[in-house]
Amino acid sequence: MVHEEDHLRHDTVKLLGQAFALACLIDVKARSKTAEDQRIKENMELHKAMEHLQAKINQLSILYQEVEQLQAEKTQEALSLAKEKNKFSNEVKGLKKVVTRKGEDLAKAIDSFKQDAAQSYLVGFEAALEQAMVVHPTIDFSTLDPTKTVVNRKLVED
Repeated sequence: MVHEEDHLRHDTVKLLGQAFALACLIDVKARSKTAEDQRIKENMELHKAMEHLQAKINQLSILYQEVEQLQAEKTQEALSLAKEKNKFSNEVKGLKKVVTRKGEDLAKAIDSFKQDAAQSYLVGFEAALEQAMVVHPTIDFSTLDPTKTVVNRKLVED
């Protein structure tokens, strides 16, 4: 019986050692499984983050295209406005030349009118003087002058 008890003890110790070894392996496997699950979870989180970033990149790409489109439109609009400004500027220059020419023509016309009016005045004065000499041949009209005016019933230089 002692031999059997030793054998049982030996078998029990052996089984306990094997059980302990299995428990250690299970613990290692469980830890390994937990670490692998953690890596899988982290990979899934990274994948979700990458998908989120890709969505943001796509949004930014669309916004960038919209900005480029708006820039192209604004550039075209600016070019159009610059052409229109240049056109109006040229029109203004042309109108300034026309106004200047018309002003010069008007000044010439006014000078001509003044000369014609003065000439008509002198011709009229001479005609009136001749008529007065015919009607009143005895009166001396030599003191009359078309450039003089009457002030207080006297002839004075204008």
